[in-house]
Amino acid sequence: MLDWFWDLQFHLSFLGVIGVFLAIGVLIGIGAAQRRFRRLQNVTRGLMVSYVTIMLLLTAGELYFRHVYAESGWLWTLAGQNWHTRYVERNSGGFRDREWPPEDYADKTTVLVFGDSFTEGFGIQNVEDRYSDTLGRLLGTDYAVINIGVANTHPQPVGNHPATVSVAEPRCGYLAVFSQRYQRRGAEYRRTMVADAAAASAALD
Repeated sequence: MLDWFWDLQFHLSFLGVIGVFLAIGVLIGIGAAQRRFRRLQNVTRGLMVSYVTIMLLLTAGELYFRHVYAESGWLWTLAGQNWHTRYVERNSGGFRDREWPPEDYADKTTVLVFGDSFTEGFGIQNVEDRYSDTLGRLLGTDYAVINIGVANTHPQPVGNHPATVSVAEPRCGYLAVFSQRYQRRGAEYRRTMVADAAAASAALD
């Protein structure tokens, strides 16, 4: 809810740093341009060379990290956004999986794989390397393994999941979450997950 506030704070701080750095450059330029104080002029001319070098290095670094470097560690960073833009493609249901028209699973045993970022495949560039896709290959062509994992969300029972609206009578559901998330959330969270898994199992019976 306050994302806009923190985003504004970040941009204002960034602009403030740039303003200070430019002000230093202006002062160095004035010192290098004046001719009244020779010693000051010589010192500031030397500083100007260093200043321009630092500016070029910072500009090159900014361009690299803004447009080239990609890392899945944190999505709020430019590197995280680059990774997400480069490797994550979602279907019409909003999930990181292929499109599943009814004819593709009508005569197959449908398996819904749901969970958090561990299931969605956060940090995995090629979706074919996810455990859900590996499971699909192992089960064979008589099964349709559909990934409905959503990063950074609480797993929902299959019966209440929006994806089940378009998937007719799933026969099996597979729940997987990142173990550290499960451990650090406390007993109440774990009890809720167990209840959700039970409800999901009932929905699939």
